[in-house]
Amino acid sequence: MANQQQGVSGASATFAKYVFVGLAAGAVGDVCLIPKAGFLLGLGSFLLGHLSLGYAFAAHGMDTSYAVAALAGTGTIGALVARWLLPKVKDPVMRKAVVGYMVVITAMVVTATASLPYTPVPRHQLVGAIMFYLSDLFVAREEFVTKSIWNQGIGLPLYYGGQLLLAGSLGL
Repeated sequence: MANQQQGVSGASATFAKYVFVGLAAGAVGDVCLIPKAGFLLGLGSFLLGHLSLGYAFAAHGMDTSYAVAALAGTGTIGALVARWLLPKVKDPVMRKAVVGYMVVITAMVVTATASLPYTPVPRHQLVGAIMFYLSDLFVAREEFVTKSIWNQGIGLPLYYGGQLLLAGSLGL
């Protein structure tokens, strides 16, 4: 039986609510990143946002074959990123936070992919999630590897474009 909470877009109320919470947590994270001292708090806010988005995607249902393929791809990328990034994260607390964050953002991309057959606007959802993932690489590069105008010049359009696509995944 169809979900009784379907809106005009076909997105369930649960999906819409958790996408909204995920995007709002991202906005809070943006504000937290303004002062240098707010990095860990911003990281926590984005972590909650990714968890919320992952829950929203999973709420539609997930296809196991899509999940396995996504996990293989993002797991490989995550391992390469960890090898590149983690040696540059000197603080042990921050290192644990970064590893946790990497696991959660990878899970968000996996759930975005695994739920594609069931979501109202699959292309927006998948491309938005991947853009969000990629934008975080530039945040990490800026914070731990090298400060560069390229980090913002590439990372910010990826981030805001991804956010717009994720909002568009509601199909409103």
